Amino acid sequence: MTEWTHPELERWASRGTMIEVNARATTHRVFVVDVPGDEATTEPLVVIHGFPTSSFDFAHVVDELSRNRRVVVMDLLGFGLSAKPDQRYSIELQADVVAGVLARLGIERFALLTHDMGDTVGESCWPGPSTAPGRSR
Repeated sequence: MTEWTHPELERWASRGTMIEVNARATTHRVFVVDVPGDEATTEPLVVIHGFPTSSFDFAHVVDELSRNRRVVVMDLLGFGLSAKPDQRYSIELQADVVAGVLARLGIERFALLTHDMGDTVGESCWPGPSTAPGRSR
């Protein structure tokens, strides 16, 4: 396994926490950065990174994004600082992990910012019309 290094990684890691979530009958440790907004005027923004990256992609913009809303950025299972169990990382599993994180944080209504594989994970979290109750984009 390649060691992940970056001069600012330690600072990013200190901003987050590990959250245990149950997905597909297994408990997983997921790295999450939860930034409260300066003003809680709108639903939280949930950020899902792409492949083969991590939440660290958003380290330099998360504070700007949180000026008017809470922002939650996480590392998908097998990426970044999250656990890397020896198993298949399906889109469905990643969607369950994201849903588990949001449930643990008490987030029901939110906006999504996704990139690359995160697009599919985000869409898989809540299938159906984007106008469904509790769902916004």
